[in-house]
Amino acid sequence: MQLRAYTKEDAKTICSWIRSEEELYRWSADQFNKFPLQAEDMEAYYAPRTAEGNYFPLVMTDEQGKPVGHFIIRHPGHEDATVYRFGFIVVDPEIRGTMTGQDIAIRLRDSGSLTGRTVRCPSETGSASRWNIDLRDSPQKTSRIPDCECDMLIVQEAETMKEWAEVVQQMIEWMELHPDRNRILEDLSDEIGYSPWYCSVVFHDVTGMTMKSYASGRRLARAAEEIRDTKERILDIAVKNGYSSQEAMSRVFKEQFGCTPAAYRRKPVPIPLLPKKTVLFPDITQTERIKKMEEARLDVRVEYIPAHKYLGIWEERAENYCDFWKYHDCDTVCGYVTSMDKSAHPIVTAHTAGWKLADGKRTYFY
Repeated sequence: MQLRAYTKEDAKTICSWIRSEEELYRWSADQFNKFPLQAEDMEAYYAPRTAEGNYFPLVMTDEQGKPVGHFIIRHPGHEDATVYRFGFIVVDPEIRGTMTGQDIAIRLRDSGSLTGRTVRCPSETGSASRWNIDLRDSPQKTSRIPDCECDMLIVQEAETMKEWAEVVQQMIEWMELHPDRNRILEDLSDEIGYSPWYCSVVFHDVTGMTMKSYASGRRLARAAEEIRDTKERILDIAVKNGYSSQEAMSRVFKEQFGCTPAAYRRKPVPIPLLPKKTVLFPDITQTERIKKMEEARLDVRVEYIPAHKYLGIWEERAENYCDFWKYHDCDTVCGYVTSMDKSAHPIVTAHTAGWKLADGKRTYFY
């Protein structure tokens, strides 16, 4: 495999590899929003960025010199000017499925045929190292990518998913703060800075739900909690949560939960509220910091727990926590529990688990 600098003559070939609008979106992260992508569009996008000196489009070729892959190395604009990233990785459909973005980077590192350039990449274990690449279009012309710190060999799929999770978590937090908005997709697009189509597809890919169904579920869940926990008028709760009228909310409420808002207020029963999703989790460094904070404020005291009853699910097929979730949907169960958490004892809280032993068999209770 050979590596050389991208030229504008490569654009037509690279564009031909992108065969659908979904592939265009997954490849470019919405940087190109017109399908089919044309060579002149790619060149118009690349040319000014390349001229700035922080954007390096590259092409991989096979032994016969035929282009088989393409990616860019770019400076992401962070305060640390030593950070560069791989991106826009795409390969010829004829070899697609035989290598991933990680494979391409490893092959480039291990190849002995990278003529005219030096590559020092991190190991497959992701240990830190330095790397540099010299690109020579001709013996007279050299373009040098500066030495830069690289904390891991960039895996395009993992990097993209992390960025998607950050964007989607931002969408979720925005929806929590604006329950009365009805033009969710358009307003989110303006807020996040991506097209409505991109916002919709990324949200579904990360959460497994459409944005419309998630927003509707959260709106109804918030309304139900306010009906249960406050004495505010049902009409005011409906309007505050984006419903056109009390009747509109009541209709959806009964369809979803089998009772009217007024009946639920009189007698709260377990209902499957949609909990707020979390898709962005702390990395290991952040996790250790949180653990230290929790240990620092650990407080031990003795509490008297009066006689009480548990409301939960006995799962005869499960012996432990992990087994339990093989047979139950987490969001649904957590929704039911959340709908009743105000009834829980302050010490014996919701989301408690236990076991019973009968005839030598342990059965799990949540």
